[in-house]
Amino acid sequence: MNRMTLITCTLAMLAVGCTDPKAANESNFENAIQSHLDATYPRCFITQNFPAVIEFDFGGQRQTLAALAKAGLVSTQEKKIEAVSFGAIKRYKTVTEYDLTDEGRQHYKADATKNLRGDSLGGFCFGKASITEIEEFTEPADMMGARISRVRYRYEISGFPSWATSEDMLNAVPALKKAHGASKQPDVANAVLILTSNGWQHESNVRR
Repeated sequence: MNRMTLITCTLAMLAVGCTDPKAANESNFENAIQSHLDATYPRCFITQNFPAVIEFDFGGQRQTLAALAKAGLVSTQEKKIEAVSFGAIKRYKTVTEYDLTDEGRQHYKADATKNLRGDSLGGFCFGKASITEIEEFTEPADMMGARISRVRYRYEISGFPSWATSEDMLNAVPALKKAHGASKQPDVANAVLILTSNGWQHESNVRR
């Protein structure tokens, strides 16, 4: 084999390695992680069905709704409802009912997700996540019948509506505050990638 033929064969092998979706390289890992991020975003940072009356404040719902009201996405109305009654004596209490404004409906997605009982929930969903760098990955290894690689990467998030970046909103929704931080400086995350017949995929996208 002459020198030119050897060079040609080497280049051909490199080209195949670069385009092989099953190869363990940064390009394939980036594609697998980006596909996962594309399926995760837009993300529903706030989920709530409307109209809503919050009698028990689980997870800071009132603070979140107050921030949405301040942003003009939710309206508030004081209403009297019947409380626990004893005999013929009826008792009433005043509660705040929250509902979407016209502006809020433009940003709201009905049936955005489901709760643990399988009930549909609407929500405010936005953002786009983009991988910026593969920092490192382990050599592929067999584990529990699958070939995997652990990947450490950086990503950034964009596409925040202006109302979602107010101080009130960021303080009310910790997950939103963390995500907003990734819009200013790429955040670090870890992923487990699994080799399938179609190439590398994020573990959350692989059916077991």
